[in-house]
Amino acid sequence: MAAMKPEEPMTSGTVIQVSLGPGGVPNRPVASAGVTVEGLEGDRFRFPDVHGLPGQAVLILTEAALEELKAEGFALFAGALGENLTVRGIGRREIVPGQRWRVGDEVILETTKSRSPCKTLDV
Repeated sequence: MAAMKPEEPMTSGTVIQVSLGPGGVPNRPVASAGVTVEGLEGDRFRFPDVHGLPGQAVLILTEAALEELKAEGFALFAGALGENLTVRGIGRREIVPGQRWRVGDEVILETTKSRSPCKTLDV
């Protein structure tokens, strides 16, 4: 998978899964996906007036966050929470608003905000 590196020297990681969905959760793995300002090509949002708005079109989740939730007893897998990119080697607290990340050779994503779980996932 593609390397994920911040534009400024810091931690780098690896994209371990790219996931898309028809809207809702879970998202399912795909080999690759094009990126536009609206998000990943082929990805849909169940509530497009809430999710997928400009500036919040790609959801990134760290493998570490998934592992923390699994340790609490949640049966999760990459894509289960609706994320588009599941990344390894980056702590969930290392991703902060304003960071710009190079994904592969051509894509630069900027972290705009931290997300709280949507109501669908609020247990």
